[in-house]
Amino acid sequence: MTRSDKGHARQKDYKPRTTLRCPICFGPLPCPNHEYIMSTSDERTANNVMRHEYRVLTESEKITMRQIKDMGLEFHVLLQNIGDSRELSLAKTKVEEAVFWAVKHITK
Repeated sequence: MTRSDKGHARQKDYKPRTTLRCPICFGPLPCPNHEYIMSTSDERTANNVMRHEYRVLTESEKITMRQIKDMGLEFHVLLQNIGDSRELSLAKTKVEEAVFWAVKHITK
């Protein structure tokens, strides 16, 4: 462990946790207790009340979308591990927004 100039402990060989978790109980996916549809699944079109039409994504688009979400998660976890502050809260919100708009671009 090393210490930054603000005193936050930080691991030298940081590896983000990218294990997918159930959004309801936070258990590992696939969750035996909850039904869900992955965002890269073609079945995501079946359960959305607001968007009435979807197009089926190509395999390349699914891979790109997964990469964007994985990179966003990795950066979000990094920010979470360096401390808590108003600035970091804003940074995490902006990461979420960036992922949202990038995925929106792919799925439109």
